[in-house]
Amino acid sequence: MDVDEAGGDDLAAGVDLLRPTPGHLADLDDLPAGDRHIGLEGLAAAAIHHGAAADHHIQIGHGTSPSLCRQDGPGDGPVNRLPRGASCPERGRYRNVANILLIHGAYQGGWIWTRVAARLRAAGHLVLAPSLDGCAERAHAIRPRITTESQAEELASLLFHEDWRDAVVAGTSTGGMVMCKLAELAPERIGRLVFADALALQDGEKLPDIVARPTAVNTELTSGPSRADAEGRLFAELDAGTRAWTLERICQHPILPMTAPVVLPRFWSMPWQASVVWCRRSQNPPVAHQRRLQQALRAAWHELDTGHYPMLSEPAALAGLIAE
Repeated sequence: MDVDEAGGDDLAAGVDLLRPTPGHLADLDDLPAGDRHIGLEGLAAAAIHHGAAADHHIQIGHGTSPSLCRQDGPGDGPVNRLPRGASCPERGRYRNVANILLIHGAYQGGWIWTRVAARLRAAGHLVLAPSLDGCAERAHAIRPRITTESQAEELASLLFHEDWRDAVVAGTSTGGMVMCKLAELAPERIGRLVFADALALQDGEKLPDIVARPTAVNTELTSGPSRADAEGRLFAELDAGTRAWTLERICQHPILPMTAPVVLPRFWSMPWQASVVWCRRSQNPPVAHQRRLQQALRAAWHELDTGHYPMLSEPAALAGLIAE
């Protein structure tokens, strides 16, 4: 679980904070061999959405050069990865193409969705998997007053500027909290919500009301697990290669989303089309919390026989549930 008990010990001298290990965007040599082709496709799109220019040749590791196509619509829309071998005019032959926004949880970044995003893009969907404010490659911008609400406001602005409507939004863990606020802020842009082993707090609740964290290494601005806890518990379910790849990338999370009450005055009284994906081997969020969510929203209920990181352990199954 990527959220542990808030309000734990403050940062002690000599404790190593979680920081992503510097490296190249498309260095996948440490991924399990069977996933490298998936990773390359996902990172190609990640490079594009992180500012690579559409008119430039983009080299993505091992000599791979993906074909690119602008999103359908007027103006200079974002560049999106097409399924291998497809050209822009061929986009029309893909049926039920969706705009999909993926929201990561604590200690993560958009990178955690790489395997799922690659599969969704290969099916023709348009996918965004941004890193939230203060997280992953944006950790250098950590500052006071980053909250669940401010992160959601940024995503609402993203949907507005992309001019997405009827978007499928999937959130995991604390990303579910951000997703709820995003939906409240921009309901006209939401088609369906997918809670992937996610937290969904009532107005005024805070994370420690729901989840107990065995360790919490806190600074004034950030919170995270101890390195030993991250290695020995949080990601213990993953195969060795995936676990090492993940541990190189996790980092501290802005502290207020981990400790402050959420502000959701309208979300729970609004109608939503929603799905809840419970991961049977995950201890947090508790199953009772996810059942409360499912009943409140009258959401579809799905189960995966895996732990808290299905985007890493069961990417194909999760992608199917997101795109259903």
